[in-house]
Amino acid sequence: PWSDERAATAAMLMVWGAYIETAELMCHTLLALEQRPAVRGEVLREARAAGLLDGAGPEAARLDAWQLPYTLGVLRETLRTEPPGGGGFRVASEGIRIAGYDIPAGYVVTADPRIGNAMPEVFPDPDTFEPRRWVRGQGSSSGGGGCPLAGHATQLAKGAWFPGGIGAHGCPGVPLAELVGRVFAVRWLQAVATWGRAEGGPELSFVTLPIKIPADSYELELVPRAAAEAA
Repeated sequence: PWSDERAATAAMLMVWGAYIETAELMCHTLLALEQRPAVRGEVLREARAAGLLDGAGPEAARLDAWQLPYTLGVLRETLRTEPPGGGGFRVASEGIRIAGYDIPAGYVVTADPRIGNAMPEVFPDPDTFEPRRWVRGQGSSSGGGGCPLAGHATQLAKGAWFPGGIGAHGCPGVPLAELVGRVFAVRWLQAVATWGRAEGGPELSFVTLPIKIPADSYELELVPRAAAEAA
């Protein structure tokens, strides 16, 4: 059985992870969407086709209405290009051998998602933000022809993609964070047309520990969608 201290620490980490890492995902999604109007438009088109906009009815309360594969792709591209951290750290309890390397007992090891997420062998054209790499068999998000990356990430080998850790220590809350993120992205875009750094405000800077998030001093200036459409 766990000691009281270990149980309290685990509970604290669960609460912390449920809040701050989900908030980090939503924040970096906004930063990713800010400079990509075509992607914003595709998210809204997908939501409208699912009946989630324009006076949405009872279907908006159903979980299956929020599957939104393209919007999920936006979130996963955000996690791929801006992972919240460098992975979890573990201490080797005994000597092990991994990929030809000997790891002595007592050494700290980690699986860092920032490395694999940027490897072209795993994610072709890794510097391109393309949500459709997570959606099988659709065209380019820019509205052009077929996207050569479409669906590629849906065929990754097991363990190649681990936004919430891997194995027995993988975060059980990743699907919930992705659902929260989809709802947030749709409702934000429904209400806000454009946004950016507030005039005269500080430049974007990040706090990197314990995870990468914008500093509290950063300010956004918003243009409500209703005002933009009335102009």
